[in-house]
Order: sequence, then structure tokens, then C-alpha cells
Amino acid sequence: MGLIAELRRRNVFQAAELQPYDVRTAADAAWVLQQSGESERARALGRAVIARTDGEVRAGFNQFGLARARSYVILADPDAAIEELRLTVDEGWRANWWYVFDLDPVFEELREQPGFVQLREWVATDMREQLARAPQVEPHRGEGAD
Repeated sequence: MGLIAELRRRNVFQAAELQPYDVRTAADAAWVLQQSGESERARALGRAVIARTDGEVRAGFNQFGLARARSYVILADPDAAIEELRLTVDEGWRANWWYVFDLDPVFEELREQPGFVQLREWVATDMREQLARAPQVEPHRGEGAD
């Protein structure tokens, strides 16, 4: 069974039926739908993701902030997508930041937006500073390795 068929079977196209473990998959599926020309279904799924995640922690295990940002891209609201990314960064998200900012095809159209560029630069600087503050650890050589 395909991803879209499984989501339809579980009725996740409605916000009330969208479970926390479905949110990220639903946001990704919305992008796939949009790329395959099913824009209305993509937007419906994007709206369901936004509705289901209102008020939720963005940077937690389920990465609702990224799902919301992806959904706003689907809904053709780049300012809201960038704001969701900013709020997610503010909550502490950094995992795979480079992929989201530099490679994730969902965010391709945002890469020239000043707010996106500034946020990416801020995160990159923050990550460099964190690395510089990290204790330098000598590799373990084991007993008798000298």
C-alpha cells in the first residue's frame, strides 16, 4: 500500500484524525502530492498539519515546527514558513539543520529569501560557536597503546 493510500485509510487528511506520529509524514506527503500535481489535496493535508500542531512544542521529538514550516511552503506562505523555522530554532532545534537549510527540496524556493538566508547564517554561526566551546577530547588509545 502506498503512503498516500495508507494516510487516506487512516483518515489523516482531517486534522482531528491526524495523530502526533503522523504529522511529519503527513507534511512530507503533502509535498509529494504537490509535486505530483495534486495541489488541492496537498493544501488540505498542509492545513490539517497546521491545525493539528497549533500550540504544540515545535522542536520536540516529533519536530512539529519543521512539519509546520513545510506545510506553509505547500500553502504558498513563505513568510509563515520562515517564521516557523525561526520559532523552531528559538526552541533549540539544530538536528540536521544543514540539510533543511541547504538541501531539503521543500525549502528550495525559500533559499533566496532574506529571512531564510539570515536565519541559516545565524544557525551556522551558533553551531560554529558551540563547536568552539565544546571540550576537546583526546582519542582513547587503550592500555599499552604507546
